[in-house]
Amino acid sequence: MGDVSTSKDDLYLRAIAEAGPAMPKAARPIVILGAGGIVRSAHLPAYAKAEFPVIALADSASGKAAELAAERGIRHSFESVAEAVRFAPADAVFDVAVPASQILAVLPLLPVGAAVLIQKPMGETLEEARKIRDLCRQRGLTAAVNFQLRYAPNNLAAVALAKAGLLGELHDLEVQVRTYMPWHLWTFLATAPRLEILYHSIHYLDLIRSWLGNPLGIYAKTVRSPQCSDLAATKTSMVLDYGEWKRVFVVTMVTTSDRSRSKASFNWRERAGRSRCRWV
Repeated sequence: MGDVSTSKDDLYLRAIAEAGPAMPKAARPIVILGAGGIVRSAHLPAYAKAEFPVIALADSASGKAAELAAERGIRHSFESVAEAVRFAPADAVFDVAVPASQILAVLPLLPVGAAVLIQKPMGETLEEARKIRDLCRQRGLTAAVNFQLRYAPNNLAAVALAKAGLLGELHDLEVQVRTYMPWHLWTFLATAPRLEILYHSIHYLDLIRSWLGNPLGIYAKTVRSPQCSDLAATKTSMVLDYGEWKRVFVVTMVTTSDRSRSKASFNWRERAGRSRCRWV
């Protein structure tokens, strides 16, 4: 009996030890197009932690890229995409960190066959998303949209446990989030007609898709909040239809007040009830 327990413990430990993200054999140089709040607070710290080399920043706002580049020790900065593209080496990865409304204007300026990370969302409408897809295909771009939650350490650990056969068959997945969001850092969002799902819950939808694939349908309602009445909807409830044997939902409230009450939970349950995976 003791041997069986030890063996299962070993499986857990081995799965967690192998749960890290896949890393490149050699990091390629990164050119970031956009020098706004998300680049300053998220992209640059993440690249620094991973030891990925950022060689240039570009932003059309006068002096913005130069200021951030000087602050972070990046040697090159530009005030146009065209300048940055001319500078970029052939193996550069372009991080397109611009508002969704500008993606279609930026992609045609990139070299044919370039590697591109596009900041989410993939356009502000389904029509824009299809145009972005078609443009990437026409220009032979190796492109990805920045849905990174599926690569969060917590989720990678859960995926490793599932692959090792330690979680059973998933039948219940729920995402519940109440959090503070400094929406004011992104001034273009003040006029965005659709906000919370496109710029926040889209990560949870992608996380769910990474586990279960595409749903049969979605029942959703997103509403505005008196705490940020100048913005479009910031509160959402969604039920995803995966048939008769899976319960899947997302409930979020993303406001500009009361940081102390922020909380998030992600729960998985397997069919026989033996396993429950939760990260907060």
